[in-house]
Amino acid sequence: MMNVICYQSDSELAHLRDGWKALAGGEPFLSWEWLTSWWRHFGPAIRQRGGSLLVLAVESPGSGLVGLAPWYVANSVRGRVIRFLGSGAACTDYLTLLAAPEHECAVLESLAAWLAAAGGSTSRQPPSIRGNGMPRPPRPRKVWDLIELDGVDASDGRVAALMGALARRGVRGESERPARCWRVAFPPTWEAFLAKLSKSHRKQVGRCQRRYLDTGRAVLHIARTEEELKRGLAILQELHGRRRQMLGDAGRFADACFAGFVAEASRLLLPRGQTRLCSLELSA
Repeated sequence: MMNVICYQSDSELAHLRDGWKALAGGEPFLSWEWLTSWWRHFGPAIRQRGGSLLVLAVESPGSGLVGLAPWYVANSVRGRVIRFLGSGAACTDYLTLLAAPEHECAVLESLAAWLAAAGGSTSRQPPSIRGNGMPRPPRPRKVWDLIELDGVDASDGRVAALMGALARRGVRGESERPARCWRVAFPPTWEAFLAKLSKSHRKQVGRCQRRYLDTGRAVLHIARTEEELKRGLAILQELHGRRRQMLGDAGRFADACFAGFVAEASRLLLPRGQTRLCSLELSA
């Protein structure tokens, strides 16, 4: 039988790091580094508004950690809302539940059972008075009123299975068509890429290569150390800010929480080879 443990303390997340890494399967947006960095920077404001961390870990007696729901609870006009860590302003794509493949069904059923038992309206009224003048014990405080899963692939089987398991327990669910997340599939070689271009476009690319690359005027830098990463992020923030100012706003990096989160997550993912920050310098 699976055991579901609810983690609500930041310090407890460190104990999950190794098991989390195994379950994430190398996906940076699902990694401990990305999602806990997000919470460290965005979590304080969420807590000030009455929210809390809500990471559900599913353990098997014989296998240890076999599943994770990386969530938090936010207070809103709709009550207490469960959301994915990393969602919202961070624009994290393909958020999902983590589960060892051989335990996936049991993990999702265990999460659904925990949610069904912990859900419902939160009681915030003071204890009522019994007829004999003794205060009535307050009803237990429910964990959530609404589950809002954003940034999820429409074809995500785990989230769909969780919704199905909740529906069987009487929890009503709705889904909306997600916003598009664009991906570009590049050919395997530079020559194959050029072959896909129009004749006039190939001429432009060739002229650019002779003028800037072959002459050494254009130099590509790839951040491989923390110092190079810091320098590259400063360039990124400056260029992003200048571009957004042209469009009439300050840009995402004007938010200190966002800037701090990107810097920390990038630094933590760099040793794993999952941060790739490139800059191109052009001499006069």
